[in-house]
Amino acid sequence: MKKSLKVALVAVCLMAAGAFFMGCSSPSGGGGFTPKYAVGDIVLNDGTKVAYSVAKDYSGDDLINLQSKAVAVIFKAATESKPALGVGIKHNKSGLAWCKDSNVNGCNVKFTDTVVTPEGEAGSFTFTGKTDGSDNFMIMARTLDNQGKNDTGLKSSNNYALPAKDESTGSEYSTLKTNYPAFEFAYYYGKNGHNITSGSTFENGWYLPSESELNDIYQANKTDNVIENALGVTGGDKFEGLNYWSSSQYASYVNNAYRLGFNDGDWDYHLKNYSNYVCAVRAFN
Repeated sequence: MKKSLKVALVAVCLMAAGAFFMGCSSPSGGGGFTPKYAVGDIVLNDGTKVAYSVAKDYSGDDLINLQSKAVAVIFKAATESKPALGVGIKHNKSGLAWCKDSNVNGCNVKFTDTVVTPEGEAGSFTFTGKTDGSDNFMIMARTLDNQGKNDTGLKSSNNYALPAKDESTGSEYSTLKTNYPAFEFAYYYGKNGHNITSGSTFENGWYLPSESELNDIYQANKTDNVIENALGVTGGDKFEGLNYWSSSQYASYVNNAYRLGFNDGDWDYHLKNYSNYVCAVRAFN
């Protein structure tokens, strides 16, 4: 084969290889991932979104339509390994206890799973549970089962799945609602917290956020009050500097759980049978 032909064939191969690799994401994901939702996006019940920068100028029918469909405000964008997180637009502003009273077994149990510390926060406090708050109540149910005193309404026989919403006397749902009202509000948010989610893709999957996730909301809002402003546009509830329950327990005192103050982002622990405000969060893919 002539030398010129060999050179031409090598050049063609190199060009083809280059085109192939340009069309693929790099192993590290450099530039190959684009999140579906950005911080401040308002998620509608059909899965579409409206950026706050657009929604803030809505009026008339556009605003009415937005408020009739708004489900959540995104406070943490997705990564290649984790979905975006959004907070529900309706909160419990009357105040709910983490657990009903000191006789409820979960008021006096230490989670046995993982000890974590809020991201981006200094301090010596630690709490038990997971940074992702979706499993914290299930962890507690398993812990109570091991001690023979599970009063959460979640059972090992159904893999600690949430019970069906059922108001009948003695039901597992009624047990959960009576003993752990803050968790009930968050977990059943799509059914009884805000009717715009009812019947939609987003009816299920809500939970009481961990301390780290509450901190994520606070940190996101520090940029131009984007979370508070977006919640305002939806006609939802703002945090307004109030104290909100997390699902995270203080490691040193098992009858205390963490709450976060949205006035300054300080987190402290509080007796579980006291009332604080409650919001619900959810993953959005």
